[in-house]
Amino acid sequence: MYMEERIDFVASLPISAAPAKRSLINLNVKITNNTNKASACVFPNNISVRLPGVRQQIFDDVNLCKLVMQTAADKLFPEPEQIFEWYKYYTSGLGKLGWVLQARNYENTTIDQAGLTLETLALQLAKPHIGDKAPIITSCFEQAMAAVKNTPGALELFNMKEETKQNRKYDLGPVWYDEKGQANMVVNCISFDSREGIIDVLNWKSTTQSTTVKSGATHAYLDNNVFPKLRNTLVAKYETMFNNFVLGMPDF
Repeated sequence: MYMEERIDFVASLPISAAPAKRSLINLNVKITNNTNKASACVFPNNISVRLPGVRQQIFDDVNLCKLVMQTAADKLFPEPEQIFEWYKYYTSGLGKLGWVLQARNYENTTIDQAGLTLETLALQLAKPHIGDKAPIITSCFEQAMAAVKNTPGALELFNMKEETKQNRKYDLGPVWYDEKGQANMVVNCISFDSREGIIDVLNWKSTTQSTTVKSGATHAYLDNNVFPKLRNTLVAKYETMFNNFVLGMPDF
């Protein structure tokens, strides 16, 4: 894909204004993170987890790309039954922003196992793509969930989207470097249609009642020869939106 086509694609994407609830959350307090420690950030329906070693600039790039493409997908495919179309557009758009998609899978399953959480479901989706990093990612996920629950405003930001509690889409995904120094991530999409009704997904645990889970997971790495040429274009258009919706967590 030519760079001109990528820039035209960015120009065609929508921008979301900050909703009224934004005034309840102070996103202007910037946290200085230590690259050698893990951290996370939260935005509506999303928690991204940065493994030790990932520079903050790269982590910001990851979350900017995710926020931009999710915003566009929300506008094109707003209905719950369009979850897979939403996910395909979202991940394909990431490809146009410079992400190289390695593997994608989509599932529609019914679970009746007690004790599952959003965190454990996200780990199940990520494990085929993360290899020997599973133990550290598991630990970082646990700390990220605790950080969101304990950081003022973070839980409200996570739950900000004005949607029904059922059939919402969630992403809890890791970001790390590979041996070539390229940023990698697993983009999860988890959507519940629960007979129980899920009010607070971060504290939800499955019961023996049936819960239908529609999910997708994509492993991608950031092409260092492509994205740097797009970064300024994306930042110029979306910096305000990013600042309105993305909250950084302290180091773990």
